[in-house]
Parts: sequence; C-alpha cells; structure tokens
Amino acid sequence: MAITLVVPADVGHGTAVGVAHLMPEKSIQFSGFNSVSPASLATAKVMASNDNVNWSQVGSDVTADGIMSLTTPMQFIRIDLSAHHSGTQGAVLCGYGAGYTS
Repeated sequence: MAITLVVPADVGHGTAVGVAHLMPEKSIQFSGFNSVSPASLATAKVMASNDNVNWSQVGSDVTADGIMSLTTPMQFIRIDLSAHHSGTQGAVLCGYGAGYTS
C-alpha cells in the first residue's frame, strides 16, 4: 500500500495520516531533497504519534532523496519541514496492511 504524505511547501507541519492499519515495518521514499542542486533544498523530519497530539521525531533529518525504513509502532505520521530554501519535495509511505488473509 502506498500513501502520499503531504510535505509542507514551507517550514511547518504536514498533514497527519492515520497508519494504525499498517504493520510496524514501513518505509518512506523521499524526492526533491537533492542537497547538491541549488534548485531544491529542504530539511524534513519524520514525526510519529500515538494520539495525534504528542509528536516525536523518528530517525534523522532528511536532506537528500532516498528511502527511510521505519520500524517504530505508531498510530499517526506526518512530515515536518524545519528548513526550506527552494523546490518541491515529496514523500510516499509504503507498508503492508495488518489483518489481511488470503
């Protein structure tokens, strides 16, 4: 299952997405964070919460395109930008749903 996460266009908080239905093992693919190109520079933080009120950062700051593995159990996830200089950034969450039978 792939879920597009909202990355803010400027410094701030992204929209929270409920992920309780997904298994704890997830990954996020980031794009538009190319720190080499002056056309697209930003710093993102992956934030997790179990109550959609108290948020904690998961992993390190994201400053380049790539894939981040997540193993932290969480009910909600969002992407925050702590720095934005230019360009459009994107993030796609991938994971397996819980409770499926074949």
